[in-house]
Amino acid sequence: AGWSGHIFGGDGPAGEGMYDEMEDDSLLNGMTVTQPRAGSSFGDFSERYDANAPSGGIKAYDLTTYDGVMMVGMAAVNHNGVSADEGIKATGSGYEGASGVINFLDNGDIGGNGYDICSYDGVDQYTCSKYWTAEGGVATA
Repeated sequence: AGWSGHIFGGDGPAGEGMYDEMEDDSLLNGMTVTQPRAGSSFGDFSERYDANAPSGGIKAYDLTTYDGVMMVGMAAVNHNGVSADEGIKATGSGYEGASGVINFLDNGDIGGNGYDICSYDGVDQYTCSKYWTAEGGVATA
């Protein structure tokens, strides 16, 4: 027999590019993942990514990773003399990044545009039918 259950994943395996990484696409059947919802992209990283990334890349993950690295670097340069935590919080107040505008909530989370809730059909479809926001919870897309 095999295992039966539901597999959930974060934003790392989110995107159509996941099918390119699998030898057996059926293993993705019913898998649910989250990914940051698209926002207005600022700067030129998104354009540079599109021009240089392999097809099927998992762009949402790369945009948020880029923003995270840039925010840590900017906090270190621009907020000398304060704790790393305070520097990052100050940098993340209205930060216009590749993944959208970033603002930290009181609990330290990033509200942003929320997260898409997506699933794979195990053949070739990747569908985001719901989303979550800090303000409204889960809703149908």
